[in-house]
Amino acid sequence: MQLEDQWLLLMSEALRDDALHEFVREFIEQRVVNCDEYLTYERLTALYNQTSGIDKSGNFLYLLMKKQEHEEVGLNDIKVIVKELLGDVVCTTLPETESVTTAHEPEEVTRMSLEKNENSWAPYKILFLWALLTEHWQLAVVFWSFCPEPVAAALAAAVLLKSVLRHVPRYVLHWKIRETIKEQKRLWQKRAVELLDLCHKQQPHLARSLLRKRSKHWGRQKPLKLAIMSKNRTFVAHACVQYHTKRIWMGDMKATSLTWKV
Repeated sequence: MQLEDQWLLLMSEALRDDALHEFVREFIEQRVVNCDEYLTYERLTALYNQTSGIDKSGNFLYLLMKKQEHEEVGLNDIKVIVKELLGDVVCTTLPETESVTTAHEPEEVTRMSLEKNENSWAPYKILFLWALLTEHWQLAVVFWSFCPEPVAAALAAAVLLKSVLRHVPRYVLHWKIRETIKEQKRLWQKRAVELLDLCHKQQPHLARSLLRKRSKHWGRQKPLKLAIMSKNRTFVAHACVQYHTKRIWMGDMKATSLTWKV
């Protein structure tokens, strides 16, 4: 076995345990593992199935899948679940799969599509969603830190968890798990606010432009729309957001103007 293959195997082993999240961060930061190369159709399918097989009675992903009477989790099934949970926030959550044949692998294998443009290929976003759906909360933070558009990603995570609480019946989901999901939703809302606040303090113009920008990875939604969807009142009440909404409402008119006529 080559050294590179050994690192990929270690990465897969580390992803089995949320407590090893710092090892995963080191693998990525030190470029020991390239997620573009690591993430394949087979590995992602294995990740979903290794997790759902641990405690199917308590994992909310399995509870959602149970409605479709599937014993194993397939990526097409994940697409359906994510679409159900995120709705319009979804934007190419998983790449399309295709059959390819290579010189090193003469047999036909199924891999992720190799179209790695900025809209259809975002391995950290894909692994971020995997961690959220499988309740690997620390790993979710690791992958989020490498995600494009981190403010939108944090808000989308809050939207997803809020939707989980709505879709999984209260009498089915254990109250401790339900409380954990509620707390995680609050944490992702808080992370979005903290990141916006940091950006606003350092570069106010950049923070305001961020609010105007539609997300390429989260359904072309603007951060303010995602905040409203997740009922993140603290984000909406932030000074940067208030300035942004005031400019939309009043344009170049001064707030102290007594003439309400353009």
